Amino acid sequence: MTYLRTKTIKGKKYYYLVKGVYENGKVRQKVVKYLGSAQKIASQLGFDRGYLREKKIKRHSYYYLVEGKYIDGKVRQKVVKYLGTLERFFLKE
Repeated sequence: MTYLRTKTIKGKKYYYLVKGVYENGKVRQKVVKYLGSAQKIASQLGFDRGYLREKKIKRHSYYYLVEGKYIDGKVRQKVVKYLGTLERFFLKE
């Protein structure tokens, strides 16, 4: 199964697609694809900013590109683009 892994390096989040594989009787994470930072993913989609948000529904993960907006003095998340599941969006090449 492929899933999204987030690494925080020097305060910035970077995203990887990883897959669990068995090696010597143990499960190891193998990187399938490096996705980059949320800003890189947003720029590839034609947006100038944003970050990834995961929503789980009945054991399935769905991903959105969201950005923070001030509404009535509070920061609210606004969905910029629905990305879908990992397999549908990130592995379609």
